[in-house]
Amino acid sequence: MSSFANAVLMGRLGRDPELKTVGNGTSLCTFSIAVNTGFGEREVTTWYNVSIFGKRGETAAQYLTKGGAVIVSGEISNRPYKTKDGEQRYSLDVNANDWSFAGAKGDNQAPAAAPVQEPVAVVSGDIPF
Repeated sequence: MSSFANAVLMGRLGRDPELKTVGNGTSLCTFSIAVNTGFGEREVTTWYNVSIFGKRGETAAQYLTKGGAVIVSGEISNRPYKTKDGEQRYSLDVNANDWSFAGAKGDNQAPAAAPVQEPVAVVSGDIPF
């Protein structure tokens, strides 16, 4: 039996996307997203490196920007690497097969207060209902 794992993540871009062409001429878009979980003192931010191939990657590179909210779905892998000091670390990578906008950077800000209007006085005793 084959295994299958697909994750859906919503977060904000930590950097502008980078678009490059890999060996066979396929486009590759890479960027990182920060995903916050928990709340208050228990809120934790987890960073994911995202890769999107082909036309979807080209479109992502064209429209996504640092700080923008995005939803990505794809397979997560835990890639080991060594730092310059020889320390073993891990990187959470997402090979995304789809993405969509999750809103603009200013979406979580409170809207400007609407001007207060004076109440309208009813002059006549006739109520229309």
